[in-house]
Amino acid sequence: MRLVRILAILAGLGLLVFVGVGIYRAGLELPVAPSAQPVVIEHGLAQGRRMTGPSWRFDYDTVQTSPDGSLSEITGVRNGILYRKGKPFITLRAAHLSLNTVTNDFSASGPIHLRILDPKHHRTLDTDAAIWTNASQTLTLSHPVTIRDDGAKIVVKNVTIDFAKGTSRAGPIEGSIDLTHIH
Repeated sequence: MRLVRILAILAGLGLLVFVGVGIYRAGLELPVAPSAQPVVIEHGLAQGRRMTGPSWRFDYDTVQTSPDGSLSEITGVRNGILYRKGKPFITLRAAHLSLNTVTNDFSASGPIHLRILDPKHHRTLDTDAAIWTNASQTLTLSHPVTIRDDGAKIVVKNVTIDFAKGTSRAGPIEGSIDLTHIH
């Protein structure tokens, strides 16, 4: 009987060691979770909204999102519209945008062309850097800006447009004013 008891204990210990080694080895062979990949989309429409209505929209050639979807790198931006009080205010074309999809803020780079939608005046702004802050509804053009207004051309150091207040501020003049084409 003592021999049977010793064999039972040894068999139990053997089974315990077998199960323990199996669990240990199984932990070593766990498959590695695949890393999250960015999503790339071609030719689409992006838009940002506020509680009171649309904030901005644009067509694009490609967009690549971060794995968590919070950031997007966008190329070939065209047919863009920035809204003021729910109505189109400025059109936008840019080579590249970096968009924070959580805050709806974006920064634009490359050649950027803006046209203010004003039936009385033909006004455009050209630059290579812009930042849209959605919370304050502010567009900041921090690099030199060429402003064309009814035939006049002026280059300024920077421009800030406050959509909420309907105001804009142009920085110091960088060069000269061309008034030869004013009608």
